[in-house]
Amino acid sequence: MNPNDTAVAISTVGYHELFTFFAMVIAFCAGAFFLKLPIGVALVIGSLVGVVVGGYVFPLPELMRHLVEGMFAYLDPIMIIASATIFMYIIERNGLLGALANWLVRSFASIPVLLLAAVTFAIMFPGMLTGSSTAAVLTTGALMAPVLRCLGIPRAQTGAIIALAALYGMTAPPVNIPALIIGAGIDLPYVGMDLPLLVLSVPLALCATWYLGLPHCKKVSPKEIKSHLKTPAADGSYPFLFLPLVVLIILLLGERFYPNVFMLGLPMIFLLSAVVGLFTGAPVKFLTVSRE
Repeated sequence: MNPNDTAVAISTVGYHELFTFFAMVIAFCAGAFFLKLPIGVALVIGSLVGVVVGGYVFPLPELMRHLVEGMFAYLDPIMIIASATIFMYIIERNGLLGALANWLVRSFASIPVLLLAAVTFAIMFPGMLTGSSTAAVLTTGALMAPVLRCLGIPRAQTGAIIALAALYGMTAPPVNIPALIIGAGIDLPYVGMDLPLLVLSVPLALCATWYLGLPHCKKVSPKEIKSHLKTPAADGSYPFLFLPLVVLIILLLGERFYPNVFMLGLPMIFLLSAVVGLFTGAPVKFLTVSRE
């Protein structure tokens, strides 16, 4: 076979695929940047344009096959993320999350190094359970921002500390969304990754916080720290407030060290802990109607 003919054939196929790719990119950019559509909707529009330009105008059976296979391929990560999000919502509403952040900060208020470590852990905690850095920033990140400012840390460094701690919390165990997706894609069970993820995330988070915060940190009294902590259920009036967190830790450790006894899985563990949270702390209201 003539090598020139082969090159022409390859280039012909490449031009068609390249044209389809650029059509998808243009459609996505038009939807996301010009029409201001959500990113997910813009991606769907780009995919549909690629289907039409590629010559598959009515690929309904193929689309249905990919839809079903795609949903079930990532069913495990979706269940873990959804159940962890429910748990985080409940412990935020019943006051446990605020009380945990309050206890960590007040326990180490007199030692700046340990106080910054406690603030880092408090910011990381929601990301560790949900796999979402956004959840960490919007929950404990917002609670810890006044504390960092009270320590004398400038605004820029405060924002950087919160952002990095939330990012490292997203990569820490027990829930790491990228690792879950990779495991689902290559048919690898999400087992035995806790220690490596812990080693790769927690030391870096602490070093980043200390590097950014310690040069500006000053000693403050526990009373001054308390004045900057506006958290629900911080007065310790609920004796069983931390029970959902205790149940969560026991079930996670039980599944880790006694897998033949605790055969629940992460979704069931998060849901059971969330149910316990409904009966501890402040009442949780799922449906709230604002009256103006």
